[in-house]
Amino acid sequence: TVLDDKYGGKLGFAEWSNANMLVVAQIEDKKAWDNLDDILAVTGLTGVTGGPHDFAQSMGHPGEPNHPDRIAATLDVETRARAAGKTAGGDQTSGIGIAELMLGEARAFVAAHKNDKLGS
Repeated sequence: TVLDDKYGGKLGFAEWSNANMLVVAQIEDKKAWDNLDDILAVTGLTGVTGGPHDFAQSMGHPGEPNHPDRIAATLDVETRARAAGKTAGGDQTSGIGIAELMLGEARAFVAAHKNDKLGS
């Protein structure tokens, strides 16, 4: 099976997954931005991403995700995150075909386990 061949079984896959965990904080309102230094200091945090519509709303600009204040705040979040050694926004997917990678692995997993009983 894929699990056996690639990871040495279920336990090996669990160990690999734990060692390669992606932990991303969603910075999508002014309060999160105000507390960004504390968020970036969280042990195990991989990076941050945002929500432009919610962020703009929280800044008093509902329906204006392209408002200059929101754009400036997002750039500040990204700059500070990178300075703290974290990824920011699109960094998590740049340089790799993450969708293709995930779909390929999912297809292989389903094909390998199509005859497995649920709960086994």
